[in-house]
Amino acid sequence: MATVAAVLLTLSVVVPVSGAGAQAAPVAPEPECDGATAAVLVDASSEPDLYAAFLLAGVLDTGCLVDAGDRGGPLPVESQSLLDTDTLNSGYAVGGTAAVPAAKLVGGLSWRRAGGADRWATLRIIGNAAADPTALPVTDSPPAALPNDIAADRTDTFVKISAGTAHSCGLRPSGHAVCWGNNHIGYTSPPPGTFTTISAGGGHQCGLRLSGHAVCWGNNHAGQASPPSGTFTAISAGGLHTCGLRLSGHAVCWGSNVDGETTTPQP
Repeated sequence: MATVAAVLLTLSVVVPVSGAGAQAAPVAPEPECDGATAAVLVDASSEPDLYAAFLLAGVLDTGCLVDAGDRGGPLPVESQSLLDTDTLNSGYAVGGTAAVPAAKLVGGLSWRRAGGADRWATLRIIGNAAADPTALPVTDSPPAALPNDIAADRTDTFVKISAGTAHSCGLRPSGHAVCWGNNHIGYTSPPPGTFTTISAGGGHQCGLRLSGHAVCWGNNHAGQASPPSGTFTAISAGGLHTCGLRLSGHAVCWGSNVDGETTTPQP
């Protein structure tokens, strides 16, 4: 991950200035979202915002740079498809709500926003977040809208789904969890509130809140539904154990360790 100094050092290089020697306007590259865990969403028609998005993508080490579409218009269908990439779990909107409104923050991702009063303020925000992107503020809206004006509270659709041993769970477009099947020890009784992702295990389920904090329910006799403190970017529930990924990329596991399943390998 880039350091604050490294990102700030590049500001004079990537931000165009008027007069002789000014750089040509940037061109958004073809998004590379397969295998990426973070997406950067930006109004690609705004040159200052696009430069800031390049910087933020570098900080996050991601090639998933997605066009939010015209201001006042809908999120392009192809952008919606990119944001639905299975490996993604976090999203970063560049610019204010006029450039990237909350209705475009979809895909069931945990969204944060990098937007200042002007382009320099936005760049400073990104520079300050280089050491820890979680310093960027969480957006004030959960995943909201789907293309073609499908309402977020439609009751027969899901944006995420996971199958457990004798039960299944899914996330509605609103972010609310719904589970069905065997309800022994509360398998299919999720807590209230919204999630950005969900994983069904042997007899327990876990989800991530928009803040990145893990919440688990169901069978907890081996501690598999008692996540440690802190935030995660991904989570996976197993038979009697659970693992999550920190923002740093380090794995943390909890629950039964009979076969060493919660002892993460060391380099």
